[in-house]
Amino acid sequence: MNALKKIGCTVMAILTVSTCAVTATVSDSPIAKSFSIVNVIDASAESQSIRLYNQLDNKWNNEYNLKNSGCGIFSFCNAIYALNGYNPNPNTVAKWALSKNAYNKDLGLYRDVFYSNVQSKYGSKYDFKVSTKKYANVEDTTLINALKNKKKVAVAHVKNHFIAIVNYRVRNNTKEYLVIESAVSNTRALSATGWVSANKLKSGNTKVDWFVVLQSTKADDKANEQGERRNIKTKYFPKYVGNSDSIIVGLNSVGACSSFNYRKKIAEFNDISTYVGKAYQDITMLALLKQGKLKDPAWKG
Repeated sequence: MNALKKIGCTVMAILTVSTCAVTATVSDSPIAKSFSIVNVIDASAESQSIRLYNQLDNKWNNEYNLKNSGCGIFSFCNAIYALNGYNPNPNTVAKWALSKNAYNKDLGLYRDVFYSNVQSKYGSKYDFKVSTKKYANVEDTTLINALKNKKKVAVAHVKNHFIAIVNYRVRNNTKEYLVIESAVSNTRALSATGWVSANKLKSGNTKVDWFVVLQSTKADDKANEQGERRNIKTKYFPKYVGNSDSIIVGLNSVGACSSFNYRKKIAEFNDISTYVGKAYQDITMLALLKQGKLKDPAWKG
């Protein structure tokens, strides 16, 4: 019986696991100039971005072997951060996934098991639900329509790896996807955060063959994004007097929504164009907030 169980587990691993071992890594954010990046748009990301976790940080060379096998865990955590502004702990998620046989320290994530159970475990805590799982390429209409929705992001599988895809646009007749890469390497030639062409995501080591859509269920976004917060007496947010360097902490402290989508709306309202959560954009907003000069999109005066 044990022998049969081991055989079954082996077969499952072959079918559903993506190993996340990274070889020949290069410096991360900004991307090293030692190799050419083909079809990566806006590739030079700042040291901070909408990416929450860098898989290659040595602190992830731990009991869960996240540095080598954790791309499935990190792509989920980065997607949740981009979606709702929460920061799931990769160690905690990995520990839970191990208990559900949804993660293997050497082989990586069992995607079907993980995404069949993660909503019941973390959905209420991080305000999301799993809305779609599909074997398809990056130009699938289900994926594109989801990414056009402000309350949806995706985690996608490419060759032996997982990435997060959090936005979509068409620029100069080219389809582009905003990708968060947890482990920058010359194997895939993706930046930590950057717009990537559909062509690159349809071939080679970055060919998308499966994706899962995560949808926000965060209730407070609706009121904030529609400008319905009460007691708005000025066109500016209250002045933030704390010491944090995080725009998320700052917005939360003054009673504002801090999700990525609402931060994008705030940025646009304050003439910070093409917001993708890069460091200089968040720093600019935080500086205005500390001065009491960050304009509030909810103001209708």
